[in-house]
Amino acid sequence: MAGEINLLPQKQYESERKEKTLRWLYLVITVLLVLDLVIVVTVFGYWTAKKVQINNTNNKIAKVTQTINDYKNIEVLQQVVKQEAKSIVSIEETKQNMNNVLDKIAELTPEGVRLENFSVSEKDEIGAQVTSRDPTVFSTFLINLVDENKGGEYFSDISVSSLTGDTSGAYSCSLQFKLKPKAFE
Repeated sequence: MAGEINLLPQKQYESERKEKTLRWLYLVITVLLVLDLVIVVTVFGYWTAKKVQINNTNNKIAKVTQTINDYKNIEVLQQVVKQEAKSIVSIEETKQNMNNVLDKIAELTPEGVRLENFSVSEKDEIGAQVTSRDPTVFSTFLINLVDENKGGEYFSDISVSSLTGDTSGAYSCSLQFKLKPKAFE
């Protein structure tokens, strides 16, 4: 019996030691699980924050790209507007020049002469059908066009074609001439 008494405290001691070891083991496992959980939550939070940053950066890049494209479109529009402005200025200059041409031709045209089918080409070539009932007025108009102090100062290369006259005294011709360069500037 003496051996049994000595063994009981030994078994109890071993049992308590195992329990103590298990408690420490459970404590260590619990701490490791809590630590793992904290690490997982931290990594997930960090990943979520970085994903938000990446999305924000991508949005900013998209906005900047759109702004750059808008500026390119504005630049193209500015170039178009500049070109249109040059065209308008050119048209206005041509219009003013044509008003001067028409005023000069009206000044050179005596009463009794009619100009029909008046045309001006891009090369400043002018054409018209001229009619009159009076041969004197008709010739005065043609002389006014070629006179250096009148029409000759502004017009050149004057040519008359298809000159016709009839028994009633009506005369007509096709008239072609050119505007001298810088004649009305």
